[in-house]
Amino acid sequence: MQVTKQVSKEIQWQSLAIVIALTVAYFGLLQLTEPASGRIFAAIPPPRGAPDIWWNALQRLVPIGLCDLIAALLPLWLYLAWRRRAWRDLGFSKAGTALAWILVLAVQAAICWFQLRNPYGPLAHVKNPLNPYALAGAAFAGIAASLAEETFFRGFIMDELMRGGFSTAWQIVVSMLLFGSVHLSFASLDWTVPVLTGLLGGFWSVIYILGRRSLWPSIVAHCINDALLVPSFFYFMVSHGLR
Repeated sequence: MQVTKQVSKEIQWQSLAIVIALTVAYFGLLQLTEPASGRIFAAIPPPRGAPDIWWNALQRLVPIGLCDLIAALLPLWLYLAWRRRAWRDLGFSKAGTALAWILVLAVQAAICWFQLRNPYGPLAHVKNPLNPYALAGAAFAGIAASLAEETFFRGFIMDELMRGGFSTAWQIVVSMLLFGSVHLSFASLDWTVPVLTGLLGGFWSVIYILGRRSLWPSIVAHCINDALLVPSFFYFMVSHGLR
């Protein structure tokens, strides 16, 4: 029995080390690719009639979204190839449960309602939010971030920890903490961003479990959340010269 426990501990530490190593690789790739891609997109002249603030926000948002996809999916692709696993193993082959869908959409609707009604939030400062550049930013932010981050922080991290023998509670806590930590760069603008982002990530981790490890409910919720909030947040930062 002692030998079995020792082996189990070793597997757990190995699993945790893999999760941390790939998270560091993810964050490092973001730091390497974002500046270069940002300079490339910043050099693109705006189309005629493009609103200045929205065009500047879109120029910053698109390279970050592209880099997020690269930083999350490239290490995962290499790791899955090494382990001889498929993407469907991370939660793409399951539709989720009715409970997961109802709960996540209800909570996401409440968050959207609160943000739309919040007079102090970024949405309150947005002008002309339905112009083509704002809508393009919303579509891109929603799709890129939700696919990249849910695959990495819910699908990969929670699956790897489960294989390492970690309890469901620890899977949720670790994924929540790592999800919040990679958003710490926004703390200089508003310290609540990484904290609330981490908590929201924890909720999506719970949904991942309730959906029997299907990524689709959390991907859809993440897409709705970022499509509504991220473009307005970038608009707010550009208009106030924050970033």
